[in-house]
Amino acid sequence: MDEEIEEYLKTGKGHNWVSFSIYDLETQTVSDVIFEGSTELPVNSKYAIFDGLEHWASLLTGIRNVLEDAEWHVHVDDHDLVWDEENLEYDITK
Repeated sequence: MDEEIEEYLKTGKGHNWVSFSIYDLETQTVSDVIFEGSTELPVNSKYAIFDGLEHWASLLTGIRNVLEDAEWHVHVDDHDLVWDEENLEYDITK
């Protein structure tokens, strides 16, 4: 991802990705959070938002499947991503 960000910044080609920001746990608002962060979805082409959503949903699916006992809250703006328990993945179509 970092290479794609650098390529966009140098040439203007590709999606306008933004790195993932991890929040400082010292300033969290909920005491039992073990990991919290955010990013912005790319918006500079017709399919950029979908590509970004697909990328981050896939990445977070992988992490969630490793941390099986954690409670997760994943959302884009005010829309919660739906976890598909049967397929063990975020379903971005819902």
